[in-house]
Amino acid sequence: SVLQVHGFAAVPAGPHLYKIVPALEGHQMPGALSSRRPPGDSLITDVVHLRYVNADNLVPVLRSLMGITAQLSAYPTSNSLIISDRLDNVERILRIIHEIDQPIGFNIFTLHYASAGTIVRIITRLMLGQAGNNGSAPIWIAADERNNSILVRGSPQERLEIKTLIDRLDTPVRHGGNTQVIHLHYARAASLAKILESYVKAAQAERPVAKGQSPHNFRAVVAADKGTNSLIVTAPPRLMRSIRSIIHKLDIRRAQVLVQAIIAELSSNTAAQLGVTWVTDALQTAGTAALTNFSGTGTGVVQLGEAYLAGQTGLSSTGTSTGVTGASSSLSSVPDGLLLGVGRIVQNGFSFAALLNALASNTSTNILSTPSILTMDNQKAKIQVGQKVPFLTGQYAYGGLSSSSGTSSATSIINPFQTIQRHEVGITLQITPRVSARNSVILKIKQKVSTLAPSVAGAVGLITNNRQIQTTIVANNRQIVVLGGLTSDQISVSKEQIPLLGDIPLLGDLFKYRSTSKQKENLMIFLQPTILQNKAQTGYYTRKSYGLIRSYELAHEKPVPLMPGSKRPTLPPIKHSPNPTPDRGHHPAPAKSGNGHS
Repeated sequence: SVLQVHGFAAVPAGPHLYKIVPALEGHQMPGALSSRRPPGDSLITDVVHLRYVNADNLVPVLRSLMGITAQLSAYPTSNSLIISDRLDNVERILRIIHEIDQPIGFNIFTLHYASAGTIVRIITRLMLGQAGNNGSAPIWIAADERNNSILVRGSPQERLEIKTLIDRLDTPVRHGGNTQVIHLHYARAASLAKILESYVKAAQAERPVAKGQSPHNFRAVVAADKGTNSLIVTAPPRLMRSIRSIIHKLDIRRAQVLVQAIIAELSSNTAAQLGVTWVTDALQTAGTAALTNFSGTGTGVVQLGEAYLAGQTGLSSTGTSTGVTGASSSLSSVPDGLLLGVGRIVQNGFSFAALLNALASNTSTNILSTPSILTMDNQKAKIQVGQKVPFLTGQYAYGGLSSSSGTSSATSIINPFQTIQRHEVGITLQITPRVSARNSVILKIKQKVSTLAPSVAGAVGLITNNRQIQTTIVANNRQIVVLGGLTSDQISVSKEQIPLLGDIPLLGDLFKYRSTSKQKENLMIFLQPTILQNKAQTGYYTRKSYGLIRSYELAHEKPVPLMPGSKRPTLPPIKHSPNPTPDRGHHPAPAKSGNGHS
């Protein structure tokens, strides 16, 4: 005590020897450990291993109980405390540590009438109100909805207090208080009521009414109110808890899926034709007459001559009146491409005429369509962009009055009409997405692309080109996948000739007609699904598309002709939306309920 008053301490320096040094320097000199305690008021160093309490949390508590010259530090690796102080004070600190480093037990309380989640919320509010008043140690409490149990972890005294409170709250509901009105947030009341009715029937079948018990105590009724999207549930407490647990898990915000498709179609058509038709005639002199005519040439020298004669006489080759002049009839019969004619026509003598027809064409098409559609998880959606094209399906005429003259009769046709059926021509995208737990989407897709084809000789009505894909795929979130495609390369060669004469080298070209066409098509369909878990992500992509249309309008904004001061209508600006953050988990809010009396 005398050494402590003067700021000195005794440090062991050997067998039965002690060194008197300043107290502040004694902690840095060799001394005795706890296993070899020296007598008297000497400085010692002790290592304490903690079992239940964290060493870092205990240091600030113990430091206020030690002197200025004492040293205390924590070693987190082994959860230990290193204490260097006088012997008496070290022994006092060790007794305090022994009282604090005690195991914290837990209990599981099973409820019979009340809901575990409701009881936990009540007790938690009470604990928050008491924590600021008496500064008691923390206590942990959690609800096990599956078994309708409460887990409590804390000191024995605290667990006893919680048990007493639970016993008072876990009491049966009075008669008439088994009816609750549960308001739904996302699910449809009518659909959920059917599911709950099936569950109630199965639950009542598994638990028959025992002898001496009233069947009204086990009767459950579920009704839906479409106006408020609410459920009215009447059930005993145990079954009511199960019903509320099912509602809590089904009444959740379902994810939405934005599906963006890219349809790329490239086509190239190349065609070339070359042919010669000619005619010879000796007319009034004795000689040979000959001509060539091919069906592929369309209008040749024979057709032009016929059209000219019909225009001169006003009659066609069949003897019927044409009603057109020779000039207009001849010009309308001139084919496309190069038309080169040579000939010599005389009254008496040898006459001839030859017509060369040459044509080359090249057509290319590049079509890019990007339809997109937003729908809920496991909900069918369809988008269709196109037009309705009329197709002739029938033609009818009813006979009218009839008259006869001698052996002939005639019937006048009146009230003729045609039947037309309209078909959709354009792009159709139909999807049914299903979001999996691993951030992927299972898509059931039906994609159809139809276009009008050019008119074909001999075809009746319009012709449509249909390309359709129907499949089911799995894609990750925001992954671009290819659904399928079509690549075709077609070459068609046609040749018409006079037998034997068309095979003569060089000279045979005067007795033949040739045409070649090459058609190449490429069609690819890509798709990208995007999962939208919350309203922030939905708002981001909505504003993105909105801004794209608005920027296009502003880029092409021009003054209105003949109306100075007038402006073209444009979309108004909207607020900026931040980039969406990934949703790490969806925890729906518990369903609100109100109690009613039957």
